[in-house]
Amino acid sequence: MTHGTAVFPRKNDNPLNAVYWDEFDYICPAIDLLCSEAFLPRSPDTIKALLDLGASMTVPGAAPEADSSIPAPYTYLGQFIDHDITKTITIAPGETPDQAIARPDFEPLTLSQARRTLRNERTSAFDLDSLYGLQPKEADLAIPFDGDKFVIGEVTPFIGGLEGIKGMAHDLPRVSSTDPSRHRKARIGDPRNDENLIVAQLHLAFLRFHNAVVDCGFAFDDARWLVTHHYQWLVLHDFLPRFCDRCVLNEVLTRGNRLYRPGAEKFMPFEFAVAGFRFGHSLVRSSYDFNLNFLKQGGAQGKGTLELLFRFSEVSGDLGGEETLPSNWIIQWERLLADHALQIDPTLTSFLAELPKQAGPLDVMSFLAKRNLLRGYLFSLPTGQAMAELVLPECDRMTPADIEAACRPKTSDEEIDQLTALRAGGFEKRTPLWFYILAEAKVKGCGNRLGPLGSLIVCETIVGLLRANPCSILNVPFQPTLGVNPGRFDLQDLLVVAGVLDSRVGACA
Repeated sequence: MTHGTAVFPRKNDNPLNAVYWDEFDYICPAIDLLCSEAFLPRSPDTIKALLDLGASMTVPGAAPEADSSIPAPYTYLGQFIDHDITKTITIAPGETPDQAIARPDFEPLTLSQARRTLRNERTSAFDLDSLYGLQPKEADLAIPFDGDKFVIGEVTPFIGGLEGIKGMAHDLPRVSSTDPSRHRKARIGDPRNDENLIVAQLHLAFLRFHNAVVDCGFAFDDARWLVTHHYQWLVLHDFLPRFCDRCVLNEVLTRGNRLYRPGAEKFMPFEFAVAGFRFGHSLVRSSYDFNLNFLKQGGAQGKGTLELLFRFSEVSGDLGGEETLPSNWIIQWERLLADHALQIDPTLTSFLAELPKQAGPLDVMSFLAKRNLLRGYLFSLPTGQAMAELVLPECDRMTPADIEAACRPKTSDEEIDQLTALRAGGFEKRTPLWFYILAEAKVKGCGNRLGPLGSLIVCETIVGLLRANPCSILNVPFQPTLGVNPGRFDLQDLLVVAGVLDSRVGACA
């Protein structure tokens, strides 16, 4: 291929034409025919009950956290994938959805209003537009290239730095500006990938992965083709099998989609974007084994807390006041791969109750669980029970007793426990879809994977989006060639090729 003429163009003019991908709709079949009992009651009392339930989902800082069997980096791979396929913008006149849910008396949108309210700024095609573009209008924020390779930022030398063993090229490229609103901003395809340090270092790994492919002799176009298809393989054969019921995944792959049917309907499902793919929030730890300086139990320079991982980014922090990432915060992937994500359940770590750079600790926008529940209510998502009744056999559906069994026990310093909040809202029988999916994962997936409904929503959407992309690995012949073993490729292979992981970590192979 000649430089600049590939199917995946350099500045990503969107090979699928974004106009076909900009809508949101419901994956739930015949949703317009459902009775009112299929939705949460439209009442101010429901809003209050959702706020109480959201408050009950956060574990106090001193409470123990339950590990899953999932390696910790996959939490942030999920965030990277989410940023690659979804970015919502409001097109309807009036307030944004987040402004709406901040009001104590808001009313849910009707189904037709919801369909008209949002558009998706991402192509949803798994074409890595979060890596390669869409390009911003501001020239100094444009993705910088050096020939066919991405420009990589250098870290700032710091006491205890890892540049001696990792090298200097371990930061995102950044803006140096006299304008404080732009200074230190990452020059990347999706600025959200600099909102915490782990997803930022993962984005860096993808930049270096592309450059390593170019170093193997491939021109830009061919390198992008290879990188994009290996990424799609990783999503389909590494990420999904770790989190989803494999029987559900195999059914969707072998027998085709039955909810989301690409070709007849191309949209981003509300049930996926607002509920199903938000399971990753429960995986987030309060601290990590990040590198030798910062470990869960305290490294050479302290604990690797989630608070610090947000501070040492630009979107949520200030890089510790340095111009670029301090070298003592270069990630050691071998340590993080040996660490574990928390279980998938109706519990979030306490830090997510007061997100940085939000309006304040009592504002709904800073409290992630409350925000997720209220967004689902705003967009009139069906209850978990209503969806399960439509798409699952009776044996796979959660009973009220199952929902209650998923509630975490009350701790001594809490005024209201989760079970009480659940029952007070009548949510054991009409459960918010996001909470249902998390409870289902705990009861039916033992906290290590999604249950039948969560797996179906996630697999149908991701496989459907890949099927709808005529250039994806589901539509063109492809076998991975860049991993340790030909025909196989996963996150560790990507990190090794990118030069940020020396060799595969055996326990996580």
